[in-house]
Amino acid sequence: VNQTQGDFCFTLVHPMFVDDCWVEAGSFLKRAVDESRGRYDIFSVRRDIQAGSQHLWLLFRGENEMILAATTMFCFYPLKKNLAVVFLGSNDDSCWIKHRELIVNTLEDFARENGCDGIEATGREGWVRVLSPFGWEKVFTIVEKDLGIK
Repeated sequence: VNQTQGDFCFTLVHPMFVDDCWVEAGSFLKRAVDESRGRYDIFSVRRDIQAGSQHLWLLFRGENEMILAATTMFCFYPLKKNLAVVFLGSNDDSCWIKHRELIVNTLEDFARENGCDGIEATGREGWVRVLSPFGWEKVFTIVEKDLGIK
């Protein structure tokens, strides 16, 4: 699964090829993973991708210059199936905004092809502003308290 726009290609990586691109992809994802409040570490994300429970997506400029990595997973609810954007990272914070149309369109197509009812993402407030032009809306606020048990 991939889509191109000009010199850019956003593509899904098959789990058997994760090792070939993980050093760079993992470095892009690490900052986002570190913000997961202990839900994931970079090693658990890699294991999920290799097991097929998360999907690794890469954005390339030209033939082989990786500039962004993202992960998604299917979320199964009693009445819906959604594609969830779990992590997204790049060395250039504006990269996502510059290429959001290509990324969003590719993920929407992938979600439809896989029988999803919608797409969701959990993130900081700024995501609402970035995604609202594509029909996304804020629907929940998550609050959390760490009980310090570990």
